[in-house]
Amino acid sequence: MASSELKIEPEAGRAVRAGFPLVHRDHVNSRTRGLSTGSVVDVSDGRGFAGRGVFEEHSPAAVRILTRDRRQAIDAGFWKSGVEKAVELRRTLVNLSFTDAWRAVNGAGDGLPGLVVESYSSYAVLRLETEALRPHLSNIVDAVRGTMQPRGIYEKRKGPEGGKGHHLGGSTAPDSLPVREGNLRFLVRLAEGEKTGLFLDMREGRRVLARYSRGRHVINCFSYTGTLSLTAAAAGSPRVVSVDPVPRSVAWSRENFAANGLPPESHEFLNGDPRDVLGRIASSTRRFDLAVIDTPFFAVRAAAAAASKGKPSKSKGSHKKSKSKSKPKKKSGKKRRMAPANTGADSAALFRTGYADLLRAAVGVLNPHGLIACPVHEHYLPFGEFLGVLRESAEAADVDLQVLESFGLPADFPMSPAYPEGQYLKFVVLALRR
Repeated sequence: MASSELKIEPEAGRAVRAGFPLVHRDHVNSRTRGLSTGSVVDVSDGRGFAGRGVFEEHSPAAVRILTRDRRQAIDAGFWKSGVEKAVELRRTLVNLSFTDAWRAVNGAGDGLPGLVVESYSSYAVLRLETEALRPHLSNIVDAVRGTMQPRGIYEKRKGPEGGKGHHLGGSTAPDSLPVREGNLRFLVRLAEGEKTGLFLDMREGRRVLARYSRGRHVINCFSYTGTLSLTAAAAGSPRVVSVDPVPRSVAWSRENFAANGLPPESHEFLNGDPRDVLGRIASSTRRFDLAVIDTPFFAVRAAAAAASKGKPSKSKGSHKKSKSKSKPKKKSGKKRRMAPANTGADSAALFRTGYADLLRAAVGVLNPHGLIACPVHEHYLPFGEFLGVLRESAEAADVDLQVLESFGLPADFPMSPAYPEGQYLKFVVLALRR
């Protein structure tokens, strides 16, 4: 595929040569008329050739850099080599006797920005985080098929009704496919929804939560499919309360418990806004030893706000940004929303306020020496700002909060030092002291 050339600013050229995987549209000095999404382009500055990548028409990230080698064509051989290198790394990192659900390609962390490939019980699931890769999908599928030899291949896509999994070849997966992690079985759905139902990046978080759950009564807010709830129950929590706004997620949680021989009736599954549920519990005498507070899904607006400000020079050119070009969807049975009405206020500030409210509500249902476990998604709330939210929430609730432990992504989620945004998740355990 022939390459066009784009002139970019020296600042962007330096970033590309240093390994940064994106060129922001504001740093392109050439006219882009005639280029279509997926076109292969060379980017150059005053020093000459800097890198080669794919162009996207309607994204803050105009170019995804795939190679810095002028001799490397973006063809079938390129994708085959890239996927092979990524999978080979995992063969030395992932304990396949412990889990058969792992990430095979982690976007920019594997030099393939915009491409995510995961394996679920020998089925491959692709996600294109940029439409710039769509014209290259056939080569990508061939590379995945040849390298991983999966039973079947699916692509997860976003959509107005919550997204869908598209079968791209091989055998079709069961409607509910069990995957294993340790002695647990999680049910995933490859043909339904935008997500599979199991967040592989939370593997370390589940391991840590299991350690803290034994003997403790647990409440899990925004429990989604109940994977953290199941982890806590299997680790020895005598009672787990799972709260989620989406009825389908609550039902999925019950199914996960039943699939592991844990009677759902021994625990509680509540459908509702976690803030309302926490408020009702706080007004009663019931208390918990551990509260799990996942990121509420008003985070979409915060991500959109961050995306609009991204600049490579400040390491803000995250590959997530291209996803924020569309407005948040107003109708979807799959999305869990707690966002207040958009009044024009800064959306990141709205997220911080909402998250602080949720933390304070959790404090209200905990015993004096309770614990809080928080997955912190740094695309929405950088860790330094999260600590600020903790400080403000503790002051408002008249308690002390102490950070006990903080864990990052598992080893099958590598990042590039030139792209620190790739380390986007922390799992934090807090101690409450009244």
